Amino acid sequence: MYLDIFGLRQLPFRLRPEPAFWYADSRTARARDQLVAALRRHDALTIVSGDAGIGKSLLVEAALAATVADRPVLRVNHPRMSWSELTQAIALQLPAGARDAGENISLPALLAEAASAAPPVLLVDQGQLIAPTTLEALLALTVGGTRLGIVLQACGGACPWAAIDWTAAQVAPITLEPLAPDEIAPYIEHRLRIAGAARPKLFTREACDQIFTHAHGVPRAINALCDRALTLAAARHMERITDAEIREAAQDPGWREPRVSDLEPSTAAPETAQAPVAPRVPPAGRRIVVLKDARPVAELPLIPGRLQIGRAPDNDVALASRYVSRRHCELITVGDGADAHTVLVDLGSHNGTLVNGRRIKRHQLARGDVVRLGDHELRCVSVCDSGVADAG
Repeated sequence: MYLDIFGLRQLPFRLRPEPAFWYADSRTARARDQLVAALRRHDALTIVSGDAGIGKSLLVEAALAATVADRPVLRVNHPRMSWSELTQAIALQLPAGARDAGENISLPALLAEAASAAPPVLLVDQGQLIAPTTLEALLALTVGGTRLGIVLQACGGACPWAAIDWTAAQVAPITLEPLAPDEIAPYIEHRLRIAGAARPKLFTREACDQIFTHAHGVPRAINALCDRALTLAAARHMERITDAEIREAAQDPGWREPRVSDLEPSTAAPETAQAPVAPRVPPAGRRIVVLKDARPVAELPLIPGRLQIGRAPDNDVALASRYVSRRHCELITVGDGADAHTVLVDLGSHNGTLVNGRRIKRHQLARGDVVRLGDHELRCVSVCDSGVADAG
């Protein structure tokens, strides 16, 4: 670890959103002011859009910290779900009386149970995956008098709900843009200063130029590159990070960011107008069961998007094992229902990724596949399987 070498109190480039590291250039500050204003106005819907890794989550967390101390915040991280599943996901975050109300309670009744002087905020991550009918039904609640503010985080590009008629709802669109080339160095210095760096300008100007070349101004990609470069510099007992460390860090596949195309919007057939108020059976799919010493320790539904697996705590799935690399592998799932498929990609791990006993770099998962990561085992099973044994 490089903390002591560079005089840092904490890791400066973690990938998870941490409001303490919020960096406000002119564009991000304006976006935060827009979101704060929308929350204070109790707007029905605010759409925060931008490329993957651009800082949408950090923007939202910074705005929430400044404005909604008196409002309950409800979170939906994987919105590809039916109306009844969404209702249950919200119910689990409300007081005990609402949670115990059963599966048949309506969403307006659940929100009324919140009993707050201010309307709840529903924060929806990966908003490009939400079904148009589900979003229309949520907006219908706000138009019908239910007090609810919706903040939708969505990756850029065409979304299935783009054609919705917004005229009946109050909508505030906010778009985040990448950092400009001259913002790379101030952004890095800001995060290092918050982390307690003993020396200024750890990254040379040439290093910052290389970072922009590889990360294109996307903050999460910048963070991943800088973290890897600091590790390389510490191993070499260097006092500053040069463009050579950035070039080498860029060769490590573990830092690379998902493209927007990897987070495909829902391609499911349009639902009937009655679907949002009537439960439906979720489509058949696959899941991953994680085992250690032949005992299940976690279960992961394979929903569209990307899951990164490794030893570092900021992975989507963290496996505490010295046999697992910090960024070991990732699961990329695209499509929906019968058309969905998941690809397993090794991220240059030290001990390798084995599928059915064979070392792989890239492999499309099928039901029954057994993935070995050191002393952990991942089994691909169907949602209709009754247990782990069915995976064999």
